[in-house]
Amino acid sequence: MSVEERATRHPAHARVVFGGFTDGDDPMLLAWARFRDRVIGAAGLHEPALGVRVVRSGEHEHAEPRGVWRLLASNNRELGRSAHPFDSFDSARLQVIRLRVDAGMLETVAVHGPVAGTHGWVVLSAGAPVMTCGRWFGSDATATDAARVAVETLCCAEVSDDAHLMTARGQRSRRSAEDSGRW
Repeated sequence: MSVEERATRHPAHARVVFGGFTDGDDPMLLAWARFRDRVIGAAGLHEPALGVRVVRSGEHEHAEPRGVWRLLASNNRELGRSAHPFDSFDSARLQVIRLRVDAGMLETVAVHGPVAGTHGWVVLSAGAPVMTCGRWFGSDATATDAARVAVETLCCAEVSDDAHLMTARGQRSRRSAEDSGRW
């Protein structure tokens, strides 16, 4: 199916959004990492667990900021999410642009969840995970269909030019593309 045909089936109301975390120990980021590790592990891929990188700034040590991207349907339902965190907004956005161009080369791997009756998926590019499901599904067929829709939708989704930044107090702010490109 061509990109034009996909765009007709999945209107551009879908979008890719970016979320950055100024605190690498943010509970939302750590929950994302735990789920990601389960999905990647269920696929039998030997990816390293996502540890928190600590950096020194002056007299203080803190976890390095990171961010992720999410593919959202027009109703804000998450269709997929990045398989890795990114050190910068620019690198996260660049990956999405590349995946859109190389969508025909993406491979989907079905996975079984941590308990019976749970299924998910991982999308690979050149054998490396690039996108995962954001939740477990009740059947293999539903998970497989969700993966297909996510890949098709990624091709025509609007890619945001800015990121939502989660601050240490749990509040969100917007950063535009004109900002430094770091989270």
